[in-house]
Amino acid sequence: MIGTLYGGPLTLPTSVVRVVLAEKSLPFNFVEVPWSPVEGYRPVHPMIAKYHPDQRNPVWVDDDGAFYDSFLICTYLEDRYDPTSNDRQHAAQRAKSRSLFFDANRYLFPLIENLVQTRVYGSSSSPADAPRVERGLEVFARRTKQAKALGHYHLDAHHPSLGDLAAATLLNGYAFLAGGLPVACNELVPLLTRMQQRPSLQSVFNEMQVRVSELMPTFTGSHP
Repeated sequence: MIGTLYGGPLTLPTSVVRVVLAEKSLPFNFVEVPWSPVEGYRPVHPMIAKYHPDQRNPVWVDDDGAFYDSFLICTYLEDRYDPTSNDRQHAAQRAKSRSLFFDANRYLFPLIENLVQTRVYGSSSSPADAPRVERGLEVFARRTKQAKALGHYHLDAHHPSLGDLAAATLLNGYAFLAGGLPVACNELVPLLTRMQQRPSLQSVFNEMQVRVSELMPTFTGSHP
């Protein structure tokens, strides 16, 4: 049974999973969860409601079961389909690369959600949001620099890990929504620039831009 990914057309966690699937050349079915600028992802798709405790996308379903959250889905896919998944020699490196995925979700995704609320749904932002966003990006950039020095992150655009793929996808999404990356992330620009050349990211983000233009004709983003 080919797995099925249930996800939103404009949801970056769904994009992360799609990039990973493309990198691994895994065939899959994609069921696009309906979305509108007014209702968002309401009503919740039945498969999302059934399998995600927070009723958010994405959800992955295959012969082994149903999995939710981009981090859990991607680590499952790596363990399920990576030929080195049972190799103890690679276990530590996989764990280290996943820490970048974890940090990207922890520090970047809340900032992206804030941008989505203000830029897509028109919510007003608090004056306190700007310094909070800047601090979050600074923490992520600092964590990345420290972890790279310790050898915990690949930051390798030629042989990207799950962490590289997730971080690049979220950074790309942030830059699209915000019109670029802030000074705090200058050291990550070379990685992002190299990662943007990978066909997996190009394909997923090109399709996302098409869906943005179809669903929100007046929205203007900036492809970094």
